Amino acid sequence: MTLRLQLITAAICMSATYIMAEEDWHMQSLGFHIGGIENVVTIDPRGTYEQFESGSDAELILAYSTALDSKRDLEFRLSQVTTSGAQYNQTGSGNEGNYLDIAVDCKYLRMLYKYRFNADRGMFVPWLGVGPNIGLIEITEQEVMNTPYGSIAKESQKRVSTLFGVDVYAGFDMYFTKDSALALSISGRYNYDMINGPLEGDVNSAAFIFGIKWDFDQRRE
Repeated sequence: MTLRLQLITAAICMSATYIMAEEDWHMQSLGFHIGGIENVVTIDPRGTYEQFESGSDAELILAYSTALDSKRDLEFRLSQVTTSGAQYNQTGSGNEGNYLDIAVDCKYLRMLYKYRFNADRGMFVPWLGVGPNIGLIEITEQEVMNTPYGSIAKESQKRVSTLFGVDVYAGFDMYFTKDSALALSISGRYNYDMINGPLEGDVNSAAFIFGIKWDFDQRRE
């Protein structure tokens, strides 16, 4: 009888320990982010025109994430960034007064494998991520010629090319409370993309990304 009682007591203690070790985590999350990009695109020189590098611009990002387990996520991000600028002729070309007025529209699908270091999902959750991206880049160009009689703008032309590359992230999520489903998400990203199509150039840029995420579909592990 004493042995049976000891076995039952031990089983209850083991069950209690297991229950205390269980951890709540979320299977899915949605996020909205805004990124500040250092350089949206670099367009190679062509003809007498110099290399074009865009300035800093904002990227709008919509994210959906699904948990692989309590530490790892697979995230998909849709994003868009637009920018504009001028591509000038080289000095000594004889066409220094002419330039290309350029508008850029990039749309991306990014896939991100994310690993979280804070396994108990505390308020501060640092993470690292890496993944591929694909996208479309549309360039609208209009050549502007300066003449003694004023500026003349030619008809604009569009060129569409595809993008393919890789993203590397480091960031953290800051939850409002330990049990909160809402978090501020801050990260840095480096990405490199090759451009395939009529456009010759590449994407080689860094970004600072700030946003908010909402976890849902809670599970227990």
